[in-house]
Amino acid sequence: MDYLLGDQLFGLPLSYQSNDLKVLAHSMGGLVSRSHIQSNQYNDTIQKLVMLGTPNHGSYASFRLTHSLDGASIGWFNGKDP
Repeated sequence: MDYLLGDQLFGLPLSYQSNDLKVLAHSMGGLVSRSHIQSNQYNDTIQKLVMLGTPNHGSYASFRLTHSLDGASIGWFNGKDP
């Protein structure tokens, strides 16, 4: 998906007189933006990236599916009967 962002960003400096592009991204938009910046396609077009609510370390919901409150694994997730 990051290549789509790169394609969209490529023409922006031609449309505007500033090369000082700042991105404000929320949730998955932050993941896509970060992926683009870390890719080989990145050509220093983004000067600043601000991420709001971006699950950079995964989702807490997925953690709750695999662990109970005391940190022990939930049986049904490991193939055991509840």
